[in-house]
Formats: sequence, C-alpha cells, structure tokens
Amino acid sequence: MYAPPSLLRSDFFRGLIMKPLDLDQQYDKPVEPQTSKSGGQMITDEVFVSMLKKHTNHIAALLLRTPRVWGDPKRIKSQANVALNDLLINTRSGDVYIGKDCFFGHGCALLTGSHDPDLIGQERLTAVPDSGHDIVVEDGVWLASFVTVIGPAVLKKNSVVAAGSLVLGDTEEGCLYAGRPAKLVRRLRCE
Repeated sequence: MYAPPSLLRSDFFRGLIMKPLDLDQQYDKPVEPQTSKSGGQMITDEVFVSMLKKHTNHIAALLLRTPRVWGDPKRIKSQANVALNDLLINTRSGDVYIGKDCFFGHGCALLTGSHDPDLIGQERLTAVPDSGHDIVVEDGVWLASFVTVIGPAVLKKNSVVAAGSLVLGDTEEGCLYAGRPAKLVRRLRCE
C-alpha cells in the first residue's frame, strides 16, 4: 500500500503503515487490536486494510468536500452560501475574503503564501512574508475545478474562471477568464 510521506508523518498513521501491503489479499479472520507501550491501542496492518476497504467510498466523498487551510484560519473571512468543496486556502502571507454565493470546483487553491526566489536553501523556505498577498473573492464568483489563484488578487463580482486556470492578479466584474495565466475571454451576460 502506498502512502505519501506527509501521511506517514501524521500522528494518526505513524506506526500503522510499516510495509507494502497487498490490498487484494483477503483478511477474513478478525484481529484484535494490540496495546502500545504508552497504553494506547494500535491496529494491525490487516485491520487497517480491512477498515480502509470497507470505508473507501466514504473517505473519498469526505475528502472531496473538506476544505483545507495552511496558515491561520482566522485570516479567512467568508460570507453565507459558499460552496468550498476541497478548496485549499493558504493564509501565510495574507488574508482571504470570500463573498456570498461563491462556489469552487474541486481542487481549487487560494494561495497567499510566498517565498523569495532570490534566496537559497533554508532561508528561501523560512523567509515568508506575513502580509501583502491578500486575496479577495467578491460575491458570485465561480472558480471551476483546479483553478489556482496567487495573491495578491481581487476576483471581481460575478467573474468566472475556467477549469485549470492560473489567476495572477485581478479580474474584471462579470467576465470569463481562462488559461495559464488566465486571460480575459469575454464579458458575461449577467446582471
């Protein structure tokens, strides 16, 4: 069984995935959880795989509807009637404002975080500004699936960004954008 390194480092999965597993192997006999040295319960690989197989559809559905935040969640201001799905919001270098009636396709990202490309090594990694890269998503904006917005940016009211686009900067109100980087395609017929 493959698990990305970030998953293996998480406290929940530490010690659970120790070797490659055969997901097609049948684990019919129940296995009792073991007790760790600290007194907490550990489960065997077989029990973990059995649970994973049983709940795969539920896990997938949950992941597609769970937004993620990197940075301080208090830097996010959001209005009512917002459909976030699995939106990634990075607030390391700015605030994120989301207006009412906005919706985001799957795999979208609002990224305020920034690094200085002129630095090298650990300094490039750790020298992250804490402001200046705000993202404002005004009322009625629709970001189709896999759109990435790099702050600073203001997405004006009722603008639409096509799937897979990369937004670098501001959009005009009531317009359709597409591409990498996103360019104005046309003005929309919205009131």
